[in-house]
Amino acid sequence: MSDESLARCVAQARKALAAVPGVAIKALYGQGYCIERSGGPHMPVPLHQTAFHRRLMDIAQAPSLLAEAVSHCESLIHLRTRFSLQQSEQLLRTVLQQDGNYLAARVHLAICLAAQVTSGMGDGRRNLAEGLELLAPALERGCPGSATTVHAHLLDCSWRFAEAEPLHRKALQQAGDDAATHYHYGWHLLAQGRCEQAVAAMQMAHTLRPFSVAISIMYARTLLAMAHVDQAVEVVTDMCARFPDSAAASLYSISLQAARRPCAEVAERARLVRVDCLAWPLCNSNLAFIHARCGDPAAAWRSIRAQDDEGPTLRLSHVAALFLMGEFDE
Repeated sequence: MSDESLARCVAQARKALAAVPGVAIKALYGQGYCIERSGGPHMPVPLHQTAFHRRLMDIAQAPSLLAEAVSHCESLIHLRTRFSLQQSEQLLRTVLQQDGNYLAARVHLAICLAAQVTSGMGDGRRNLAEGLELLAPALERGCPGSATTVHAHLLDCSWRFAEAEPLHRKALQQAGDDAATHYHYGWHLLAQGRCEQAVAAMQMAHTLRPFSVAISIMYARTLLAMAHVDQAVEVVTDMCARFPDSAAASLYSISLQAARRPCAEVAERARLVRVDCLAWPLCNSNLAFIHARCGDPAAAWRSIRAQDDEGPTLRLSHVAALFLMGEFDE
């Protein structure tokens, strides 16, 4: 094969692979070419790519009023506030009262319940059990895509990582072009301390869905776990520019500033944060960390004590602040 023919073949192969997330052709000087995967050699490659977005098409399989409601609920879930998660749950239950067989509504209610668990809201065991029950019809039918990745995520929320692993790989093959698939896989990897792989998964999720507070925050957290501070700051700065009215985005930005350069100005910004239904569920733990980091233990304790009656997830989220204040026994 001539050099010109080889160049044409490589160009055509690169064009064909452009639709496959995380896969590219890399030139090796003096050796030729190789297939490169952004998530490393263990990241599964999707078996095929469709010409449409499967999750959005699943939402569209209902009358317009119901489909619009579920689409709206998906956006609410990504805002990650108490109000948005509670409103999403209420709306999705209303939709299912009108059509209990609407699979997209069942899947999104399961996603909502899982988000409440990871945000420290609600009864974890009850939410997860109901989530699995909601997914049962889709799983029994072998529906590819969203149901598989949500099933894996619910297992992760129950710390059943070994059972979740093959489901994540199956979901990546079925719906590798869906941000939710990579977000859930990144969460799975991060929960097990597999941070380098988690960064690649969260980066892909963020690339596929940059307009999500939840994904942006988790991507930044994953970068911080690998000590990639500058990249995390860039992600958070961009998130705040995209969502200037997001309480979660703003508070996470203040937390990051406190971690890097604690000062009176950062602490004052934290004092202006409103702790209400529009706040991030982890708001108090962030405030406790900020105040502890900025040398105001009294304010930190007020945020901690405000959640004495909450569930174990929210109480455990104060560990970082307690360590900063030397309260190891607490």
